[in-house]
Amino acid sequence: NNIPGYKNVLDGIQKEIQKARIERENLMKQTEKEQNNLTIIRKNLMIAKENLEETNTILYNAKEQSKKITKAQDGAFTPKEMAFIQKNTGHGESKKIIEAASAVVSSLKSKLKVAEDRIDSIQSLLDEEKQKHKDTILELKLLKKNLSKSKSKPKSNNTNSPTP
Repeated sequence: NNIPGYKNVLDGIQKEIQKARIERENLMKQTEKEQNNLTIIRKNLMIAKENLEETNTILYNAKEQSKKITKAQDGAFTPKEMAFIQKNTGHGESKKIIEAASAVVSSLKSKLKVAEDRIDSIQSLLDEEKQKHKDTILELKLLKKNLSKSKSKPKSNNTNSPTP
């Protein structure tokens, strides 16, 4: 008598097992999908870390370059120029800042012009020295050639020997 009741219970259990299998497959697919997403995220994280490291390197180099420029500028201005710059940029007024910057640019241009003139004069002196060096080498070669010619000539008239 209870066989049909057991059959209904068995059918219910089989349906629940089937539902559990489908849910398990769905969970496995979702897990695989999420693992793929995690792999992509990890790759992107590695790329981002590399980019961050590169950016930090660039930033560090820029800071170092800025320090070098600042040190060079400290030596480029006279104390009077530095006082003028500090005096006129301390107020924050744009007109005074522009005037101070113009003064700095003008000063740097004049210093650059002087340095360029010095370089040009040194270059011309160097060119003259090169030409003198070439001339000296040619003269030395000519002297060596004349010396070797005079050594290779046979002495036909020997005036120092006594006549019989």
